[in-house]
Amino acid sequence: MRLAHLRLPGLTSYHHAANIQEVILQRYFQAKDRVHKSRTSGLQDSRTIQLPDPTVITAEFQPVYTFGRRQLNTVGEQQRRFLEGNGRATVVEAQRGGQVTYHGPGQLVAYPIIDLRRHKITPRNYIYLLENTVIAVCTSFGVPAVETTEDPGVWAKGGQHKICAIGVQVRRGITSHGIGLNVTDREDFLSWGFSRIVACGLEGKHVTWLSAERAHGAESIRVEDVGPAFVKTLAEHLGGIDEIYQTSEQDL
Repeated sequence: MRLAHLRLPGLTSYHHAANIQEVILQRYFQAKDRVHKSRTSGLQDSRTIQLPDPTVITAEFQPVYTFGRRQLNTVGEQQRRFLEGNGRATVVEAQRGGQVTYHGPGQLVAYPIIDLRRHKITPRNYIYLLENTVIAVCTSFGVPAVETTEDPGVWAKGGQHKICAIGVQVRRGITSHGIGLNVTDREDFLSWGFSRIVACGLEGKHVTWLSAERAHGAESIRVEDVGPAFVKTLAEHLGGIDEIYQTSEQDL
């Protein structure tokens, strides 16, 4: 099986990435509909229907606050204006799990679009797979002291500083949304963005990033380097992936 890596260059808007994600999701749903129709009609062997390759979108977002499903229609006008910071950020209500978080320059966003049934993975085990993938990536970039706790995401400093948020959606067995891994505080975008919220609704917790946690304190980690490492490690954890290939918006 092949896995497609679609990297969005530069800084992209949340809505642009979400629209691309939806295009890929609809291809999955259409393929599932064809499989179902072939099985019920008996006119075509469902095994001959080509399913889309699993795909991972990676990006670095323009500043945006996203609220999860549990907080839909709860963002008041005053809160929205504060978070927007005079046009510095946008505010979006998303269909993922989890509560409010921030995405911005210096953070890797990765949206795996995967058929869990095809890989024989339950939604709960998929979360574990994402967590373990992030832990392995952090270790490969010189940050081994990260872990999971009873709180969602991946944590450093004994579970007090979140380094990666995880929020997914599963529709008809297909995953969307994914992870936000803090890489480096590029021009203080991460410090500014996270200082304005209680990230993921966890009072008394803090955030950190890879470059701050490296033992030698280097600041040379780039989001564009972490993205391919995440995709490669995810493919290894998924199993059954023979090849990773690059794709683009023009290929959709």
